[in-house]
Amino acid sequence: MAFEEFVRKELGATTFATSLDDPKTQLFHLSRQSFEDLSAWTKDARNAAGEPVALLSGYVDVMRPNAFADRWQGHQIVAMNSSLFAAASEFALFCFTQPSFFPDIGDPSKETGPSPIDDRVPGIWLLDYTAGGGHVGDAHSDQVIPKDTDRYFAGLWLGQLMARFVWLHELAHAVNGHVNYAGRNGLSTRLYELPMDAIETSGPQPMPLDPETSKCLEFDADQSAFYGSLNIQKHDIENIESIAAFDRPTRTQLALFAAYAMIWLIEQFEGWYSANARDSHPEPSLRLQNLFRTLATTADELGAEIVTHNSMVIDAFDAVQAAIPKLYVARDLRARIQDAELMDALKAYDPRLDVLKAELKTDQFSARP
Repeated sequence: MAFEEFVRKELGATTFATSLDDPKTQLFHLSRQSFEDLSAWTKDARNAAGEPVALLSGYVDVMRPNAFADRWQGHQIVAMNSSLFAAASEFALFCFTQPSFFPDIGDPSKETGPSPIDDRVPGIWLLDYTAGGGHVGDAHSDQVIPKDTDRYFAGLWLGQLMARFVWLHELAHAVNGHVNYAGRNGLSTRLYELPMDAIETSGPQPMPLDPETSKCLEFDADQSAFYGSLNIQKHDIENIESIAAFDRPTRTQLALFAAYAMIWLIEQFEGWYSANARDSHPEPSLRLQNLFRTLATTADELGAEIVTHNSMVIDAFDAVQAAIPKLYVARDLRARIQDAELMDALKAYDPRLDVLKAELKTDQFSARP
């Protein structure tokens, strides 16, 4: 298989095999299959030179949480380290152990609102524990797994939405022309979510993009992923049956929370392995501000009710923040939305991003009529 060959030759790593028939990997498989189905439009997409996307996607079996886009032998590559999916899933499940988090789902009175294991961020704890050879057991279930069945499954589906935001972010690097733009300029085409390390690269690599350009491309990818995630719910094209079974307001709110929470969790990953992402990625506060601005500028397209949904999601963070003190606080999030200094810092990138978008027109892919 081409993706496996890419991972072996270019990363010096192995893929993480998944199957719907394997209880241990079926959620991983569902996430990637959902992403590939939603990305089916790329089969007919071409860039200005008439080149196809020829998308390849999959998981890399690496313990450091990461994701990336690249190109290889005529293919656009979108990849996620299996550890990122696992960590996001544990975090999502933990959220539903808190009884006031989305209290209309299931029976929250069954939840005990536990503290995280060893006071570690859910997801980060799992990475540390399994890296040390540990195997999760009953103690893990008591403090991470919701007691109510409906809330347990809702946690699984929230994890799927968090992973989807990452898949769509990396897809945007490919189809928005970021990867080809980097290659056309003789720079590294491998665009990581977190700074790469020796485990995730094989052989000498070309120079990376300059910091300002790299950060602008990250803003652009976040905008596309966020808007895409919400559009799936707006147009009722959710392809995970159990998520589609929720009413549209609930689906939309879960998708909003998933995007904001994923930005926060990525910041925790940076701290976990002391990654310095500031040369390639914007400050997390600006990435979040970028999502807020994207929501404001697309509210007419997404529907007036999106503002109400967003307000409810912001409140939902307080339901989990009591257990995870590092997490966003609702009053702070509302203050950020109105923070002129943060908005000015974000707008400072607009001139470069506008120039980039013009330059990317020859590299980006679109479906032909």
